[in-house]
Amino acid sequence: MFIDGRAIVDVGDLSPLEKGQILLKGSFLRTAVVSGAEIWSFAHPTIADGLTSILRERPHFIAALLRGATIEAILNSFVCEGMRSIQDAPTIPAALDDVLVARLSRIPDETSTNWTMFRFLADRASDNVFERVMMADDEILRRESWDSYRVSQDPKVLAHTRARRLGRLDEYDQDRAAERLKEAALRDFDLSFFENDDILSLIPPQQVIALGIKLRSETLVEAPSRIANLAEEADLNEDPESHFENYSRCLDILEEFEELDTSTKTLIDEARQVMARAIEDITQRKEAEDKPDHAAEWSYMSPVAREQEVKAVAIIAPARRSIFDDVDR
Repeated sequence: MFIDGRAIVDVGDLSPLEKGQILLKGSFLRTAVVSGAEIWSFAHPTIADGLTSILRERPHFIAALLRGATIEAILNSFVCEGMRSIQDAPTIPAALDDVLVARLSRIPDETSTNWTMFRFLADRASDNVFERVMMADDEILRRESWDSYRVSQDPKVLAHTRARRLGRLDEYDQDRAAERLKEAALRDFDLSFFENDDILSLIPPQQVIALGIKLRSETLVEAPSRIANLAEEADLNEDPESHFENYSRCLDILEEFEELDTSTKTLIDEARQVMARAIEDITQRKEAEDKPDHAAEWSYMSPVAREQEVKAVAIIAPARRSIFDDVDR
């Protein structure tokens, strides 16, 4: 006999498949009548949907999962109560903050795990959990992690931003975060954080002014030659424009500043012109590389040796001049 919560079912004469269906009915399976016949189907389109639905109805299961699941599963699959809901992510009730903080305070210091941890702290942890984790390990924000392509989307930077907003960021950690942002601007031409006031506030006002001066006097002046060098080293397997996304967006951001002087506008225009030529050059090289070479198929038909053909072409054809020659002059 088996009790499914609604009725007593005699399973003695049922097949193993039928017994399994009864055990799963109401959780992962459901029945429906189609053309007069009863059919079985999954109750949820994905396993994640099913897990979310079950945990919502049985919150005591979450406590067991928080204690027994891997830390990666917790960081990737859950969100704290009070935070923005995430599709398929079960919510951890505030009553279980003690259990969660205990697990988070024992996270191993590994680069990949740290990246996921910073993302959880930035987007999924409640303020209470965030602050308690900071108190449990006052050096947790100093852990090494992967850098994101855009600094404004870097989980470690976002975790530092949140710590500052909550008054949990000490001077040393803020200095390190500020250096990371300035490096992204000057080295990678990544000004994406200029569009987020909270992230920008990690840099003290005087240093923001100094950064602006350096961007104008050095980075923007060097932009054409740096774009040209990037074009020469471009990966022809990638989209030509993708190599210059940071430069393009950076120039857009700079142009949004009001009352730019004429010389600055000229530098921006020059950078855009070099970038357009660079994209055109990469496109041509990419097309040439993708074009099939039939020379080898016809070489056996030529009365002139292939080596002699190459030498003749070299003598007749003028040397190809780089489109970026004028950038270096």
